[in-house]
Amino acid sequence: MSEMVREVPGFLGSDSFRDPESREGVTISYFEDDEAVKMWREVSEHQQAQNLGREKFYSEYRTRVTRVEREYHWERPD
Repeated sequence: MSEMVREVPGFLGSDSFRDPESREGVTISYFEDDEAVKMWREVSEHQQAQNLGREKFYSEYRTRVTRVEREYHWERPD
């Protein structure tokens, strides 16, 4: 899915974190606008992966749709 989502027009990037012991994790995908989110939601392979996850892998999951108002970044100079 991480390769496929990059092909969606309006995809901006993603972050993914997973606990190595519990295997619980989160993936955050960033999109330009609601239309890009809708396009990703409607990709048939994405829908198939969601169905497989519900049937075989997950007992629950949560989706949050939010807006990023600002982002700040700092990096120590070399």
